Amino acid sequence: MLRHCEQKLGIKVGESTRDGRIFLKREEECLAACAGAPMMVVNGHYHEHLDIVKMDQILDALK
Repeated sequence: MLRHCEQKLGIKVGESTRDGRIFLKREEECLAACAGAPMMVVNGHYHEHLDIVKMDQILDALK
């Protein structure tokens, strides 16, 4: 999932998009949400049970 996110945004962990709107802070081993994995946190909001389609929808909404 992380690799897909990096490819879609064209950046690596620790980098920002050219416009500075999106920053991939870091990869976490545990976010205390095992039941919702795979998941990610965006602006403090947990997005759970992710697949590539859901991740793309979330990332597209940020642009």
